[in-house]
Amino acid sequence: MFFHEKKGLIGVVHSGWQGTVKEITLKLFEHLKQEEQCSPEDFYVQLGAALSQEKFEVDEDVYMKFKNLGYAADFMYFNEASGKYHIDNQLTVKKQCELAGIPGNRIHIDRTCTFESPDGFSYREDKKSGRHLSFIVKKITKLTICKQKPASAKRGRLFFFNMRPVQAYFTFGWGKQKRNWFRFLCRQKGIPALIHCQNLLYSKK
Repeated sequence: MFFHEKKGLIGVVHSGWQGTVKEITLKLFEHLKQEEQCSPEDFYVQLGAALSQEKFEVDEDVYMKFKNLGYAADFMYFNEASGKYHIDNQLTVKKQCELAGIPGNRIHIDRTCTFESPDGFSYREDKKSGRHLSFIVKKITKLTICKQKPASAKRGRLFFFNMRPVQAYFTFGWGKQKRNWFRFLCRQKGIPALIHCQNLLYSKK
């Protein structure tokens, strides 16, 4: 999960071992730097709980993919007893964040092992599926009406928010559950709910 202090951007990216060897995290932050003009030193990053290095054992084919990254050698070792390689995926992802320019002191890691912890699960443990949930939310501080929708907007699918410290657009479908959730959120904040319908933007209390 990440937050940009000055731009106000938030997001979540999942980087399992395949995402890591494809450098999905590094590519994401490079994209945000180029397209959103995000300075890397203003990011905060939280790496969530994951399979520990001790429990993440792989064969040589996966090991070689990490080795070919060119910067993951310090995060791997070979277990002669099992004939398997052990990889620290979290530290590899942290390295990718640092390669994107994010200072190490702004990257925090939850070292909970999802295999060993009773609060997590791992398919490697008992071949049973489960779900982990990570999310980040942003507090709405102000809402304002836009007189004209952006050129890229799709008809009937936009709500407009003016959020500090930057302006952002959130997209919601027209499903009843989402509309009701949106209106409830607005009531909690003491602000009118805005619904964009075709080319009209109007307010509903």
